[in-house]
Amino acid sequence: MGEQELAERHFFISHDSFDHDVATVVKDVLLRAGVARTFLDVDDLQPGDPWQAKLRTALRTCDALVTLLTPEFSAKPWMAAEWASFWVADKTTYVLTLDVPLTDVFAPMTTSQLADLGSTSSMTSFLDAVAPRGLNNASLAGRLVERVAEARGQQRRTDGETLLRHVLEGEGVVYDSVLRRLIENGGAERLLQLGTTLTGSHLTTPRLFKVAMALLGTGTSPLELIPLTSSMGHSNYQRYVIEAVLALDTESEDTRRQFADSQFDALSEIAKRRVKGRAMALGFPLGPSWMDIEPFGM
Repeated sequence: MGEQELAERHFFISHDSFDHDVATVVKDVLLRAGVARTFLDVDDLQPGDPWQAKLRTALRTCDALVTLLTPEFSAKPWMAAEWASFWVADKTTYVLTLDVPLTDVFAPMTTSQLADLGSTSSMTSFLDAVAPRGLNNASLAGRLVERVAEARGQQRRTDGETLLRHVLEGEGVVYDSVLRRLIENGGAERLLQLGTTLTGSHLTTPRLFKVAMALLGTGTSPLELIPLTSSMGHSNYQRYVIEAVLALDTESEDTRRQFADSQFDALSEIAKRRVKGRAMALGFPLGPSWMDIEPFGM
């Protein structure tokens, strides 16, 4: 394909809704580099449009695909479907990865031309491939990497605030995936404030417990969880957290013992007995406060 044909190609930009700011940056840089046309849903689909029909038309008529492969998009069915529609038609496909290691790329997509949105040299090569007549591809690539990082950071901050509001005020179930995403977006410190300095209309004891377990499962120190666990005010839920901490062989005995001791006075007698029984089953030595507690079921 000659340079003239390359320059006239129509590019379909495939992305997750979470990454629309990154997609907008990529589109802008492609156009600045000399790409003739792009299709980006947030710009080319309007409210009230028959979006499925317009999407199918774009998939059929665009000449090449640029997939923005992020952790949010990698597991979505639409990602594979859009890529496959170009692959089946034997059209050129590019995959721009962001925070996704090559080992996690959907195996058939490794036949695409891969580039890293976090690497200036990689993005320069990508721009040279899609816009070979671009005179400032290296400069554009450097700025692209910077703008993508800025957009990604802003997306995470905005997403984190939205997810935190859902935890505080949202009705219904708060799913584990929501908590994991909030923690991954840097929200662990805010979650640790729940029940103390952060309160909400739907911040129930079961929800506080779920947050505590999510934090514990992502490596938060049990000692950091003491205020959150204490704020539950419910002996059984506090007991469940203690038992989970006691089973953490990745933490020192002193840390686990200190956590259990911090909740001792808040527990009912039956809860204390259950904790003692669980500790004995694990072969874990509790502190002096527990010495006179008769283990449940022993």
